[in-house]
Parts: sequence; C-alpha cells; structure tokens
Amino acid sequence: NQSIVNRLMLTWGVNPIAAKKPGSLEELIDLAVSAAKQRGMVKDGDIVAISAGVKTGTPGSTNLLQVQKIGADN
Repeated sequence: NQSIVNRLMLTWGVNPIAAKKPGSLEELIDLAVSAAKQRGMVKDGDIVAISAGVKTGTPGSTNLLQVQKIGADN
C-alpha cells in the first residue's frame, strides 16, 4: 500500500519497500532479504534481525524476531 510506504518514510531508520503480498511468513522474509540485497542494504555474511508478525496483515501483531545470517541461498 503506497499510502503506508509514504508514512513509513517519515520514520527514522525505516526504509519501506512496496512489494506483492506474500503467501507465507517464509515468503515475506525471502522477499525482504532479496529486496535488501538488491538495494545494497545487506550483503552475504551480514547478520540481520528480522521482525514480523506471524499473523501477516494484522496491524500490531509483531510477535517474531529472527536473527539470520545472509547467505547465497537467500
């Protein structure tokens, strides 16, 4: 939703990227990592923290924090 992207752009430290709606949490994480790699925000070997909500699409449902090492497979 472009309206949400525009609002998030005003938040310090947030780099919003509009993308298609994922079918699963794994797809959401894969899309986010791929987008960050394409934009040069992360590279292989970097360690990142990913926060998300297992109930995707539900505001306020952030209940997952995953630490992941970026590799060639993602």
